[in-house]
Amino acid sequence: MRIQTLCLLASLWMAAGPACAAQTQNGLTYREGERVVPIYLDSDTVGQVEGQAVRFVPVPSAEAKAALQKGTLPASLQGQYVPVFRAAANGGARFASAGGVIVYLPATWTPPQVQAWVTAQGLQLQQVFDATRNGLLLQSAPGLPSLDLANRLLKLPDVQTAKPLWYRETSAR
Repeated sequence: MRIQTLCLLASLWMAAGPACAAQTQNGLTYREGERVVPIYLDSDTVGQVEGQAVRFVPVPSAEAKAALQKGTLPASLQGQYVPVFRAAANGGARFASAGGVIVYLPATWTPPQVQAWVTAQGLQLQQVFDATRNGLLLQSAPGLPSLDLANRLLKLPDVQTAKPLWYRETSAR
């Protein structure tokens, strides 16, 4: 599957600066290792970031819903909400990013090498959650900036895995 760069949608979700999320013919993507995972923008739901969680809420107006169906969000709502995605074009569980990117670097790297890489990339380390495999949580803005950063980092030679820290909808059993 050929991956193309989509800057228009991402830049509409961010108040400043370009952002680029990978896109397939059917929707946006991110990578889980070697696997390209397609994701689809939910035009009925937006996310309100609450700390490290996201509360899924209905799109607040008919104007915003119409704009979302075209891949945009009115400027009055930007910064208040993040996009919500689904695993399938016609539904599936909802998920969004409250910020953060999970990255795995070579397990053979020492802590000073890891820190040097983070610094060289101009990133901020939020947490080392798997020291034996150099699993890191890097800081990023919520929403599409997390997806964009993960996809950008995957292009770097030493990055083994990079994906947004997704907040996923769950249901009680």
